[in-house]
Amino acid sequence: MPVVQITTMTGVAKAFGVPRVWPGHGIAFPVGDPERPREAERAWRVEWVHEALALLTQRVPAPQSKEV
Repeated sequence: MPVVQITTMTGVAKAFGVPRVWPGHGIAFPVGDPERPREAERAWRVEWVHEALALLTQRVPAPQSKEV
């Protein structure tokens, strides 16, 4: 199942083999910015999520798993 992981811990996501990682804004609010006015924050959040979802259209190699 193709997914995009939005996280501030991009290094950890990549270490676990997540093929599509989108950097989050902050640890407490990965897809939000409470410092912005409400309507501006909502518009920013919608754009942020749409950009992350655009990654789903990109072909990436399947995550590799180590043979045990």
